Amino acid sequence: MFNRIAFSVLISVLIFTLLNQINGQRCVSPHDMTFCKDIVNYNIPEDAPYATSVVWDGLAQSTFRIEVANNNEYSQECKTALKKLICFSKFKLCKSGKPPQQPCKSVCDRVIQICGTDSIPVDCVDSQECNEITV
Repeated sequence: MFNRIAFSVLISVLIFTLLNQINGQRCVSPHDMTFCKDIVNYNIPEDAPYATSVVWDGLAQSTFRIEVANNNEYSQECKTALKKLICFSKFKLCKSGKPPQQPCKSVCDRVIQICGTDSIPVDCVDSQECNEITV
């Protein structure tokens, strides 16, 4: 009897895991952010829950500070756009049943234009499965 129950539970967990891999991640609210707290007001993939939200937030802050320190001529408009883009890139948008969405290439292009630079420390994608955020 116990073996049948354990087997049923194991099968259920495997099916749940497989469905999450096929249908995309479960979405959760981020917690305990300081740097990105006013920007990330959407769900993120479950693989970046409570414990790692703090890590990703710190990484976003470090990335921003290094970029600004290396380019001290950035305007305030540029810094605001860059901060948003970095936070959006670290905390990917999650929609149930879809893979996490990175910022679109067009968003990176806008930040590059606003900042008057050739490159930024964010990878953007050129696909239909991207996040067309406003910076």
